[in-house]
Amino acid sequence: MQEFSINQVKDTIAENSVGQSMVTSQNFLHYLFDVSFENSALGTGIARAQFVKPGITLTYVEQYYQKKTRLEIGNEGANVAFIFGVGGGADTKIFEYKDDLQFYEGHGYIMICPELSNFLFMPPGIHYKSLMVYVEKDHFIELVNPYLSELPPPVVKALEEDFGYLVRKIPVTAQASLVIKTLSGQNFEGLGGYIQMQGLVQQLIGLQLESVVASYESAEPQVHSDDLAKIQQAKRLLERYVDEAPTIDELAKEVGLSATKLKTGFKRVFNQSVHQYLMDFRTRQAIMLLESGMGIQDIANQLGYSSVSHFSRDFRKRTGQPPSLFQKVQV
Repeated sequence: MQEFSINQVKDTIAENSVGQSMVTSQNFLHYLFDVSFENSALGTGIARAQFVKPGITLTYVEQYYQKKTRLEIGNEGANVAFIFGVGGGADTKIFEYKDDLQFYEGHGYIMICPELSNFLFMPPGIHYKSLMVYVEKDHFIELVNPYLSELPPPVVKALEEDFGYLVRKIPVTAQASLVIKTLSGQNFEGLGGYIQMQGLVQQLIGLQLESVVASYESAEPQVHSDDLAKIQQAKRLLERYVDEAPTIDELAKEVGLSATKLKTGFKRVFNQSVHQYLMDFRTRQAIMLLESGMGIQDIANQLGYSSVSHFSRDFRKRTGQPPSLFQKVQV
């Protein structure tokens, strides 16, 4: 695979720059928050957010919680995020979408999913800091289009599908750590500060894309061709019998693999577990059927849900709205 060029990323993003936009400290969102629960203060913190350019937002969050609590952080319209722990210790966990991720200083993630909403479960006494670069997916694809073919197939797949999903832990190099420290440690005021911040974010995205490629290149060997055909057959069976989805053991027996080899190989090929793939497929089918005007009860039955409430709960969790509202909006 051809080596990534940071300058290539910089140049591509620069071509899409606002150019003449005047951004001052007044556009910089500073606020303190004091969350209370049962009349007891959970803690305090500060959050800063700034538009880097159309489709890209930089957010820095610093929190201290006296009691264990949950905080939701999101960015409306963002489908791709690079998220970094810049302080807080190894005990802090971040729950994003449907994965439980260990999130701590010196590590980062690339996240691609329909809606980015981060659920942070904070243990007491932790002073937690994070830096997030949110990018709207269409804008991200536009930016990386010149070298999209160089990205690993699971990343391209997640970007190109409407409900594509990928969460991958990526290493943070010493060079990237310096950029993250600078972005986290200072305010950017006036046009000069805006230009400086924009250059740093461009550099950080380039560095982390290189890390994404490197993380896949150093991964375990690809699935053997014979096993690959059986894993692809398993995927087709899941789609064909979505109303009565087979168990892992049943699926493995049908395609002639052990359950362990099926689970490991499926994850390696599709970057999703068998269950995650099934749920994503059900969601895509549900959207298509809702758009066609089919009744919610019929859709729930056709997709193998035990009840309408079960279907509605899953659909809302994965799309952000109940199927009844989704269908109403389409009409």
